[in-house]
Amino acid sequence: MPLIRAVAGAGMALGLPVAGVWWSLSQTRPSILYAFAVNWGLMGFAFAAGLIVPLRFAPSYYQVFPFERGGDVYERLGVRAFQRMLRRARVHGAAPFPRYRPEAGGLARLATDTYGPEAAHAVIFLIVLVVAADALRRGWWDTALWLTAFNIALNAYPVCSMRHVRARIEAARSR
Repeated sequence: MPLIRAVAGAGMALGLPVAGVWWSLSQTRPSILYAFAVNWGLMGFAFAAGLIVPLRFAPSYYQVFPFERGGDVYERLGVRAFQRMLRRARVHGAAPFPRYRPEAGGLARLATDTYGPEAAHAVIFLIVLVVAADALRRGWWDTALWLTAFNIALNAYPVCSMRHVRARIEAARSR
């Protein structure tokens, strides 16, 4: 049974985004709503698929790289402001990471909890870049711009936010 669930989940995780991109590339009515729907639809799919089979990259992807240490690079990019905005808007409910507890092992669990969402946002970011490139190819300059703007806000910033969280955790551990 676990093997069947894994195969079905992998098929969904690979097949539906490909079908979604194929569908989006065949559209002939560019708009801001279309650009938002592509981003939001892929995020909704990633959430649902992640409940079946969590998406993870190789462990080396999640390492904090030397330029990230302390999180300064992300703070210069406005990630702290982005995180404050999400908390105020309660996008993730009362707590962005509800399983986090300030106890032994809590920071390690918090770092691990960022893996799945970060991987999903990173994959969606790449898919939407392909859709935006196709919009450019078709001469849909405004749609390409909207796709890219929503992609940055809905996917790039969340990836940077989760990398920032891990960089700060590593800095806290090294003190």
